[in-house]
Amino acid sequence: MVLRVRDSYLFATALGVLLCMAAGAELTAADWTQFRGPDGMGVASEPLPTQFGPQQNLRWKTKLPGAGASSPVILGDRIFLTSYTGYAVPGEADGSIDRLKRHVLCLDRVDGRLLWDRAIPAVQPEEADIRESHGYASSSPAVDAERVYVFFGKSGVFAFDHEGKQLWHADVGSRTNRWGSAASPVLHDDLVLINASVESDALYALNKRTGATVWRADGVREAWNTPNLVTTEAGATEIVVPIIEQVLAFDPTSGEQPWNCRTDIPWYMAPSAVARDGIVYCIGGRPGYSLAVRSGGRGDVTATHRLWAVKKGSNVPSPILRDNELYWMHDNLEYIQKDPIHRKYHHRNLTFGMMYHYSEKFILPFSHDEVVHLKKAMLAKMPGDLWQQFANLRLLYGYKAGFPGKKLDFMGGEFGQWNEWNHERELDWHLLRFDEHRQLRDWSAALNRLVRDEPALHQADYHCEGFEWVSCDEWEQSIVSFLRYPKDQQEALLFVANFTPVAYTAHPVGLPWGGKWTPVLSSDWEEFGGSGLGHRDPVTVEETPWNGRHWSTRLVVPPLGVVILRSKRPLLEVNKKVEDPQPVQS
Repeated sequence: MVLRVRDSYLFATALGVLLCMAAGAELTAADWTQFRGPDGMGVASEPLPTQFGPQQNLRWKTKLPGAGASSPVILGDRIFLTSYTGYAVPGEADGSIDRLKRHVLCLDRVDGRLLWDRAIPAVQPEEADIRESHGYASSSPAVDAERVYVFFGKSGVFAFDHEGKQLWHADVGSRTNRWGSAASPVLHDDLVLINASVESDALYALNKRTGATVWRADGVREAWNTPNLVTTEAGATEIVVPIIEQVLAFDPTSGEQPWNCRTDIPWYMAPSAVARDGIVYCIGGRPGYSLAVRSGGRGDVTATHRLWAVKKGSNVPSPILRDNELYWMHDNLEYIQKDPIHRKYHHRNLTFGMMYHYSEKFILPFSHDEVVHLKKAMLAKMPGDLWQQFANLRLLYGYKAGFPGKKLDFMGGEFGQWNEWNHERELDWHLLRFDEHRQLRDWSAALNRLVRDEPALHQADYHCEGFEWVSCDEWEQSIVSFLRYPKDQQEALLFVANFTPVAYTAHPVGLPWGGKWTPVLSSDWEEFGGSGLGHRDPVTVEETPWNGRHWSTRLVVPPLGVVILRSKRPLLEVNKKVEDPQPVQS
């Protein structure tokens, strides 16, 4: 999680807190007081650095007790964070659920020293099996000039002063859920707002000074999101909480519900809403939906205030509203399902992942969640005729194999099952009687062997030295190319992926060195169901600058295909970088 705080950048992981600085920047006091910042929008006013590591933009690193998934908050020279210990901590013995404790932590913003740690035993019985390793400290703190507030599910809401003295504790419900509890406290005037949907199907407003319940609003069902405060066109403030099938608004002074709006999203709602100019934007639902609603209405405003609703969105990450565009994190499936003629307009969906890749250790799954609930099987998602559907899926698998991060594919996708996964029946193994499905299986197996056997594809997944773009801006052609390196950088794999059905017979690609570059795999080889277009023998390398590199080659790039080449660094070569002599052309 990256928090922008003027010239400093705070990174939180389960193992530590890293404070990273732009070159030459000085620490300045600025406040990031709750989940997604003071206004809940998660938007920074200035640019963020795009790289950090042991020798780059690192100011300090502090090991924390246990683990946690909450975001840090900052007030002045102090950082507040939560974690948990005693049970189900990644990398440690399982422990015992009876020993589960949550921790409220305070660190010095300048040097990372742990100033205090307050451990709170969990109220039992607690949920013993939290799904997807979410853990027991997902809710971020909120802080003001006097207190820091934390929410620990059925264990309740706590307030501490800035020196770590507990001031009060409030109970907001006793239920648990296998997904855990995730909503974070929000501060408004003298209130602490708590979405206790998991614990009691209710939204609570607590008094900041005493923790007493000011009001409680029921009917907040299946909502894991953090409430957001919205200013209407008339200047009034409303609390907005998306729940299953609806968006609800509440009056912060009384808890009364002035309006509600149908969302047509028949799922739990994890993403928090965002708002600007009195308009609320929501996304959510496993298939992915989004909508916009004008605030300030009365009663059911679906017909009068819902401005638009589309079947695009994301199930868990909260959106970002910047300028006139709504952003959310999703995967490459949204891109690959588009008709190739439109892909050039969405090129950044392919490349944006590297902007945040090194902030965590990512797994790249095409998971169970993608092939159930009417979202179609992997092969059935692909556009085009039968040949193009298989070609698109081979391309997608090949591109993912080269992308940094550990890979995970759900059963049935490796051979192209047409039906969604069904836990009550076996996979459609009978499809392996057909050539196309056997060839897709063989391609999947070849990629698995490549990832296993090539150090470049697993040694440096989480280090910037292991990946280098060759060209990520060929949006007109929908082509990307990149290099993967092992730790010693003495060899490289080149990936060139073409996301259109147009073949290129002499596409220029810059190389880090000369010498021998040998094709390893191509999704268009005939044994994998392709057209057979492309290289089998080593390619010709020229001392012709391209893509900012001294060497280059001209490749046959097949339609809807990915080609992979390998080379060892010549002993006397250096990686010379020059300015491109001209824009990339084909």
